[in-house]
Amino acid sequence: MVVKKTEFGNLSKGTRNGYKYITTRKEGNHGKCYHRLVLEKKLGRPIKDGYVCHHLDGNRENNDENNLIEISESEHMRLHNIILGFLIKPPTFR
Repeated sequence: MVVKKTEFGNLSKGTRNGYKYITTRKEGNHGKCYHRLVLEKKLGRPIKDGYVCHHLDGNRENNDENNLIEISESEHMRLHNIILGFLIKPPTFR
């Protein structure tokens, strides 16, 4: 089922790993993640090899172009490890 039409094609109602994706075959966008298409349009080019699209606020539903950045895979992993370090406190033993 389609949630809404976008300039890239129809946006899915469901998600893949929490990310919205395109369900139509418009301009070869079928099956592509919506947030990646938004960032690629903002950049004016495809996302570089070895890089990913990161949601600055951590909300996979917020696909505003100002919330998306291109970041290397290694920096992305480092960033998420830092965030998890703040969210998950190690157990204390008494």
